[in-house]
Amino acid sequence: TLNDVDRASINLEFQALKDEFTRIANVTEYNGMNVLNGTYQTAEWPLPETSIIRANVHSDGTEGNSSSWNHSISADGRYVAFSSHATNLVNSDNNGQEDIFIHDRQTSITERASVHSNGTEGNGQSYASRISADGRSVVFYSHASNLVADDNNGIRDIFVHDRQTGITERVNVHSNGTEGNSSSWNHSISADGR
Repeated sequence: TLNDVDRASINLEFQALKDEFTRIANVTEYNGMNVLNGTYQTAEWPLPETSIIRANVHSDGTEGNSSSWNHSISADGRYVAFSSHATNLVNSDNNGQEDIFIHDRQTSITERASVHSNGTEGNGQSYASRISADGRSVVFYSHASNLVADDNNGIRDIFVHDRQTGITERVNVHSNGTEGNSSSWNHSISADGR
C-alpha cells in the first residue's frame, strides 16, 4: 500500500509527465500545421502524389513466380530490398533458395544481393534484409556457406552486400576474423552502411 508521501511523489511525477505531453502536443508540426493540439480537424492536409508499384519483378517487368516478404526501403524511397522464393526475378537464379533482392524504383532494375563477391549465388537460404538509408548496402541473414571464403561454422551468419562495389562480407566475426560459433540475431545497418 502507498502512504501519503508515496502518493504525493507519484502525483508530482504524473504532473511532470502531463506537462511534458502538453508541451510536445503544442510544438509537434507536420508541414507547418500543429497535429497534436486539436487543431488538425480543420486543417487541410496536402497529400503527396503517390503511385503504387510492384517491386518483386524482374527488370523486364515479369512478376515474381513466388512469394516475397521482409521488405525495407531506402530513405529516399528509391530502393526496395526484400526476400523472395521467386526464381525469375534475375537471370540464372538456380539455387532453389530464398534470396535477397533489391529493386530500383527509378530504373526498374532488380538485382540479387545474396551472392558472393564474384557473383556466385548462395547455396543456402537468405532472408530478413535491411537496406541502408542511402540504398548502397544491404544486411541480411544467410545459411549459405559460399557467400565468403572460409565459412565453415555451419550456422546462420550476418552478411552485408555493398551494391556499389559488389563486395559481400560476413560481419558477425571477431575483429581478428574468427567466425562465430553460434547463430547471430537482430541485425541492423547504419544510414551509410558502414
